[in-house]
Amino acid sequence: MTRRTVIRQGWIVSVDPRVGDLRQGDLLIEDGRIAAIAPQLAVEDAEHIDARGMIVLPGFIDTHRHTWQTCVRHRYADIDPQIYFAEMLGAKGRPSAPRTSTPARCWARSRPWTAASRR
Repeated sequence: MTRRTVIRQGWIVSVDPRVGDLRQGDLLIEDGRIAAIAPQLAVEDAEHIDARGMIVLPGFIDTHRHTWQTCVRHRYADIDPQIYFAEMLGAKGRPSAPRTSTPARCWARSRPWTAASRR
């Protein structure tokens, strides 16, 4: 059985010149693939998603992973993961670390991490 989903009346931003952009349009997905894009599709036997007032980006998968860090990408490009998470999440409790005789430390700094800054 074919699984079908139709996204209705969203602002479709396409990178395909044959399709173009539609200020308000429908997008049909069949078995995980885009089957049709048009201003209005006559599809009844599918799950319907109301996309009015939303942007639809066909083929752009997991957009949250591509957009939410844009404003901080320049700051954290080459930074140690401990510093990144400490600064992005803030102090959310005691850091998790292997049990050793040395206490766990958070190396959050306002400059990039280096081996010398760890001392």
